[in-house]
Amino acid sequence: MNWFKNMRISVKLISAFVVLSLFTGAMGVYGILNMRNVDEKYTDLYMDYGVSLANLGSVGIQFNWIEKSLRDMLRIEDLDAKQVMYEEIETRSKAMSSDMASFQATLRKQEDKEVFEKLQNKLMQYKGVRDQVIELAMTNQNERGLQALPQLDQMASEAEELFNQLFEVRRKNGGIESDELSEQTGTSTMTMIAVIIIAMGAVILFGLYISRMISNPVRKLVHGANQIADGNLDVEIDVDTRDEIGKLAEAFRRMSDNLNEIMSNVQRAAEQVAAGSKQISISSVSLSQGATEQASSIEQLSASIEEIASQTRQNAENSNEANQLAEAA
Repeated sequence: MNWFKNMRISVKLISAFVVLSLFTGAMGVYGILNMRNVDEKYTDLYMDYGVSLANLGSVGIQFNWIEKSLRDMLRIEDLDAKQVMYEEIETRSKAMSSDMASFQATLRKQEDKEVFEKLQNKLMQYKGVRDQVIELAMTNQNERGLQALPQLDQMASEAEELFNQLFEVRRKNGGIESDELSEQTGTSTMTMIAVIIIAMGAVILFGLYISRMISNPVRKLVHGANQIADGNLDVEIDVDTRDEIGKLAEAFRRMSDNLNEIMSNVQRAAEQVAAGSKQISISSVSLSQGATEQASSIEQLSASIEEIASQTRQNAENSNEANQLAEAA
């Protein structure tokens, strides 16, 4: 991580915001993808078990209407009315086939497909007998058509049982998928919360790491500056980064070394001055002693001169006295 420590402070701070943005973006993307996934599954659930059951219900309604219309055709003799009913039966039969195809497209589970195939086969058998009864009705052979109704009723009863079975299977499977989606939503929510907590923790730790990376060298520099201010120039600043703080620490080290060198030069100069002053003091003492001795010699010389002067005066007086005696003689 030395390469990160040596980055400029601005780059470190920007990297912290970039990491925070990446975490936030990752959480947003995860949330969007998760919501989209859940939305798609709920859409599939709606289509597979909502719309499809509506299609199946429509098939049941059309089936019951066709069965009723078929009985009505066997009770009347008017061919025009029968033709109208026949056309309506064909229209509803096509709608029923369309609903069956739409329903079949939503089948995902094998259990649903098996029941649907049974229902489809039974409806095909019913349609075969139904077409025969319609043909009898359209040729005014109502009695023969009525004789075939018990067989149609039996097939209709079996088809209705398969309808109910398919409804029940789809309801059960729809409930299972709905529970699975609810569980997935809960799991996704917990996962999202966990991801948010982890991301927040990671961002906080990264921020603390960067703040300590900046504050620790600054604290060392402040401590070194306080020591220099207190007069301690022997300061060791342990900062090994190459960012702005590292450059400032290097400047502090150079300043401390220069101050140490200046103070060493001042100390040597002071020692030299002190040595010179000591020598001057010794010389002054010697000179003072010589002056004292010379003063004492001068005093002795003065005393001798006074003594000589006294003797000279006395000699002069004796000479004058001798001269007077000589003149007298």
